[in-house]
Amino acid sequence: MGVLAAAAFAFIWSTGFVVGRFIHGAAEPNVFLALRFGIAAVLLFAVCAIRRPPMPDARTVGAHLGIGALVNGVYLCLVYIAIADGLPAGIMALFGGWQPVLTVLVVALLTRRAPRVTVVLGIAVSLTGLVLVLGPGMRSGAITGLLLVLAVLAITGLTIGIMLQPRVRTAAMLPSLAWQMTGGALVAVLAALLLGERLPGPSLQLFGALAWSVLGISVVGMALMLHLVRTTSPTTVAIVVLAAPPLAAVQTYLLFGDTLTLLQVAGVVVSLVGVGVARVAEARSALPGRVGPASEADGEDPAGRRLG
Repeated sequence: MGVLAAAAFAFIWSTGFVVGRFIHGAAEPNVFLALRFGIAAVLLFAVCAIRRPPMPDARTVGAHLGIGALVNGVYLCLVYIAIADGLPAGIMALFGGWQPVLTVLVVALLTRRAPRVTVVLGIAVSLTGLVLVLGPGMRSGAITGLLLVLAVLAITGLTIGIMLQPRVRTAAMLPSLAWQMTGGALVAVLAALLLGERLPGPSLQLFGALAWSVLGISVVGMALMLHLVRTTSPTTVAIVVLAAPPLAAVQTYLLFGDTLTLLQVAGVVVSLVGVGVARVAEARSALPGRVGPASEADGEDPAGRRLG
């Protein structure tokens, strides 16, 4: 069951980046995300009304809204804006895989402890891989500095949100998901209003993307993420997330014909190996005993994803 859950989450997480590309021409990014999160929240609250799980108090609800605003809203709004402006979905997924490394760096800053040499080496290797992947696009002007800033800010929002998850990890899963979707919806609505985005017209492309995003990613994917966060180690979750970039690259090739050069493929491999080395080295430097994901990366990925 654990292996199946991890494999399913890796696939579902990777599709979130592809959806950002798929909706091009059918809906503007933040409006789409507002619809996605709003519909998912309504469905989840409806299930809560039927199943009647323990509901969080007002303080915990506020924490859920804040975490959802970061993990769903800030993260995915910036991801989808970057993809809409030309950042390839596969490369954005690679940035998403860098979240565990960013978590290590944030923890090092907060604790004022320098990472182990092995961790630093892994980060350096990962950065080298990123340079190999981004090089062709930056030389041609297809990948701009603004797109890279959006990607980094997106991963920063995700990292902060994930690190705040320990505050609410004892809450029931259904209301946790519902309130965090609500937080994401509020950010997406605000972003859509600020950017002057318009409501989309009906289309099969829009309905298909919404159906998968709501049921597949926001409900099933996030439930799997919370399950992994609560039942596995941060290293396990981080390794699962590392499957997203190659999966996203394969999907964008099959759906849109996007390709990477051999040098970029090598860069993806090098970057993911570097992330894996850094994350495993950091996990081994932790205190003896089981450390839950919530205590350090708390996963979704994204110590995990994620959800794109």
